[in-house]
Amino acid sequence: MYGVNRALVAQRSSGGHLKVYAQFRAPLDRQATATPADVETVRSGLLALFDGWADPVLDLLRRGTAFVRRPLHVLPVSHTWPHVRGVTLLGDAAHLMPPLGAGANLALLEGAELAEAVVAGPADPDDAVRAFEERMWARAGRWAQLTTAGLERLVSADPAEALALFDQVQPS
Repeated sequence: MYGVNRALVAQRSSGGHLKVYAQFRAPLDRQATATPADVETVRSGLLALFDGWADPVLDLLRRGTAFVRRPLHVLPVSHTWPHVRGVTLLGDAAHLMPPLGAGANLALLEGAELAEAVVAGPADPDDAVRAFEERMWARAGRWAQLTTAGLERLVSADPAEALALFDQVQPS
């Protein structure tokens, strides 16, 4: 469910467990004094933040037994680095982006592509790595742009934008 600058998203997990994600915009120090072990303080803060939402939705927060605070950090969309001989980065280490389904898939694809590039590449493996980085940055930049825009829409002042996001075509 989406609201103005906040959302509650539920995910069914194995073993009959349900994970609920409370997403909202706030300064990084918000609830800094409420530790995950302080369940009732965290719960009351979240219930206040989502005040006025339907009771069945708020029950997801009322029944929670543990809360984990996970501020969201991302790298700039156009993040790259000067090539360093013998070293490169893949996945979140290379292009940390909003968690909207692209990161782990990119990491797996990049690992496979890098291995293929080194095995099939020029005599100097570093030349293959450098060429791989250029391809990786271009693709990751497109996904970072999409996921950043998606996050902006999912937790925005206009909840209708969140629903429209799911109708968009994914980049190739």
